Amino acid sequence: MSEPTKNPGQQPESERNYASLEQWAAQYFIATFPRFIPYEQGLVTVAEQQEFYDLMRSLYQLAYDEPSLFISALHGDDAAYTKQVRRGHIIKFMKSVDALLENMFIMGQGESVNLSKKQQAILVRLHINDFSNLPPAWTWLSTRPEASITAFARCFFKNGYSYTTEIYAGMFGDELAFRRLDQWLTGHGYVPQTLLDVVGSDCKLALNYYNPSWDMKAPTGTGPVRHTGITALYEPKWQHSPVFWLGMPNSQKGCLGQFSFMSEHLQDFVIAHTKECNGCRYCVQVDKSGKRPLACTEVLYNQKKYNLCPLFPGGNYRWQSINNELVDRLIEILTFMDSSLLNKEGTK
Repeated sequence: MSEPTKNPGQQPESERNYASLEQWAAQYFIATFPRFIPYEQGLVTVAEQQEFYDLMRSLYQLAYDEPSLFISALHGDDAAYTKQVRRGHIIKFMKSVDALLENMFIMGQGESVNLSKKQQAILVRLHINDFSNLPPAWTWLSTRPEASITAFARCFFKNGYSYTTEIYAGMFGDELAFRRLDQWLTGHGYVPQTLLDVVGSDCKLALNYYNPSWDMKAPTGTGPVRHTGITALYEPKWQHSPVFWLGMPNSQKGCLGQFSFMSEHLQDFVIAHTKECNGCRYCVQVDKSGKRPLACTEVLYNQKKYNLCPLFPGGNYRWQSINNELVDRLIEILTFMDSSLLNKEGTK
């Protein structure tokens, strides 16, 4: 067997230069705004949908170009900031944009709102001066039966269309490779969904594919992993914000238990991405007897024994870019888990 290839598809983080952390945060709204995809049978015309789309795109560009319009003080990317302080500045700016979006959504429903002076100034910059005569697509997205602030803010005109797939398809370098993975997933029963909340993340618009054969209850993003699948998100507090990872039910214990039945390529992949046990004893920290064995699984690879940790695979099975080699491995490991582990661990 050959030596494992480390992280296929992984590339060094991109260097980005932002004038402020607030500008960094504004990039999140630009990055998670889809291309224009109208609903031809909607109650408003395609031209009217384009008008509102252009308005929202201008709003997010304004947030990036002039973040001081949204918040009183800007903060440079100071290395002296702790992670908590840095995140605090980023989240504060994102909340200021979200507050305006919420008021805009309510305005579209015909309700009165108490706009701040900053919010009024921003709308004036967008040439919105008469709040009683809003663009038709603005009121339509706010009042249709399936209206949501997410669809309004991101111009999701067409119901049932996976705009989130469109957003993330081009984020990881090789769009054709991502599209190939998307086609395989949807062709093999995986369901794409938009998650508005993911545990440990500040992204409010994540893309998730899950196999319902494992559990008919759809993931919420905040509980334990119960399905095989892929999750992609844009994490605003990270230097390289787009990332996706592999969903593995029951942490990784079941998969490691079947290591000897994997192909050579798949064993390479698992060894390359799974953390070796370092004796941290996190897995037995609540064991007062001191007799519970460590959770690690011993596997034989290339005539060498490895003690592999099954906990928190999302930390190692995650990537910032994609290519066809990585897609091959993802398809293989998903197929392996669905065929070898589903009857043992899945709950149909």
